[in-house]
Amino acid sequence: MTVTAEGKYRSIKGTPSFDPRPPIVSRARTEDELALFSLMIPPYTTEPKQIDIIENKAYRHTMKDISRIAQRVENLE
Repeated sequence: MTVTAEGKYRSIKGTPSFDPRPPIVSRARTEDELALFSLMIPPYTTEPKQIDIIENKAYRHTMKDISRIAQRVENLE
């Protein structure tokens, strides 16, 4: 589940698999979207409690954090 900059919610379907993974979304669609949750829905779900809800952490970086990262990258060069 994602939310767009306009406040609209969007559900992105994955591919059924024995080894399920979150869907890969094109970067152009996600630049102004924030992923909120990943839902793992097993086949033949009969009750809502069978669905696993995984919260995606949203990290907010300050300009100070970005400056520190930029300095570390410069030091590596």
